[in-house]
Amino acid sequence: MSKLSVRNLLASGVALLAAAAWLALHVSSEIGSLPDPAAPARNASFQTAPRSHPSPSVAEAPPAAPSTPSPGARVDQLVATGDPRDAYRAYRLIDRCLRARPPEAVCQDIDAVQLRIRLALLEAAARAGVPGAATAWTGEGPFGDKTALTQRPDDPLVDEWVHQAVDMIRLAARRDDGDAITQLGWLAVHWDMSDAQRLSALVSHPGEWQPLAPDAAAVE
Repeated sequence: MSKLSVRNLLASGVALLAAAAWLALHVSSEIGSLPDPAAPARNASFQTAPRSHPSPSVAEAPPAAPSTPSPGARVDQLVATGDPRDAYRAYRLIDRCLRARPPEAVCQDIDAVQLRIRLALLEAAARAGVPGAATAWTGEGPFGDKTALTQRPDDPLVDEWVHQAVDMIRLAARRDDGDAITQLGWLAVHWDMSDAQRLSALVSHPGEWQPLAPDAAAVE
């Protein structure tokens, strides 16, 4: 083989090696510029999950408003406190039941026991000096019987009640009970009548001595 042929073969080999090197470099560069399919998954694993908020439909409902107790339940609540002012309030609720027409509109569940203790509640309030209680106790008549003052004036129990009523009115007046002061003035004006007669007039005709309006703090 001539020297020229050998030289041509060497030149061709060098050219092939150079082309192969250039091709390998170009393909590697193109592959490196392609996006990595696993990259989004890796990035997602480091993202913080969004904070969840309860929807209005599953949010906690506000507490229900307390229901108003029935008259009977309210009487029991007032009596349970042992406060003479609450005893007077309980009496007023029961008395309102008795005066209502028709009674079903107010009484509802007020029972016989509560009706029976109403005068005891009133007397306890009157002896404790609750404003308005003494005149209300007097207005009920002896043991709740207003006719006893005219039908049984000589009954020792009625006579004892009359003296208790007068003493209770005087005590309440000294405590600045407005109704008691008005009642005591009416009794003084009618000094010429006996105590039984004056109490009978107070009970039978309460409008004659014109009581003041009930104390708003003592009446519900």
